[in-house]
Amino acid sequence: MVSIEPRTGRGEPAITTWVVRSAAAFADQVASAVIDVRGRSAVIGIDGRSGAGKTTLANLLRDHLTSAQIVHTDDIAWYQSMFGWDRLLAENVLGPLRQGVSVDYRPTAWEERGRVGAVVADAEARYTIVEGCGAIRRSLTPHLDVSIWVQSDHDEAQRRGIHRDGGTEAAAAFWREWAEQEIPFFLADRPWQRADIMVCGTPPAHLPRDHVLVHAPAGRP
Repeated sequence: MVSIEPRTGRGEPAITTWVVRSAAAFADQVASAVIDVRGRSAVIGIDGRSGAGKTTLANLLRDHLTSAQIVHTDDIAWYQSMFGWDRLLAENVLGPLRQGVSVDYRPTAWEERGRVGAVVADAEARYTIVEGCGAIRRSLTPHLDVSIWVQSDHDEAQRRGIHRDGGTEAAAAFWREWAEQEIPFFLADRPWQRADIMVCGTPPAHLPRDHVLVHAPAGRP
């Protein structure tokens, strides 16, 4: 057990006690939480505030699950909306996958701005990990088989986010603009209340990279 108390964002639960699990054990826990999925890809949502460590966790999970792929909500939201993209994800990615249909989707903004490639997901993959801010929101819950919330220290997540975007004043200004929408969105939706599993995205520096800190809400896996 590890006891830490991250400075969480407004409304988030104050979790102080976490269980250390290897990446392999964590992947087994997530796989065990998938129930009655046959003939299609199981959808795992990973949500959390910007800079929380969602992408890192998604990559770790993909590498320790058998036949897993990742869909980034940022690709759906690109030049679309910070948070108003859930219908596009549901109708063009998650809906087809749950019907056993592979996805090769080019959002309208990609066409209009000449972005190459597409959002691709193979229906035969055993797991599809959907990661991004808002990935386990209320409107997407019917499309998810497992929901994971990445809890983070607010200050560290902010530092990461600004550094990721270049560490400039422009990056800091964008962070403030983002926060003006992120904070009220999460306060209204409260996705952590629907999480099957919670993970600490800002663990102590001494924790090995191939380990995670996990908390399962009461009555959950």
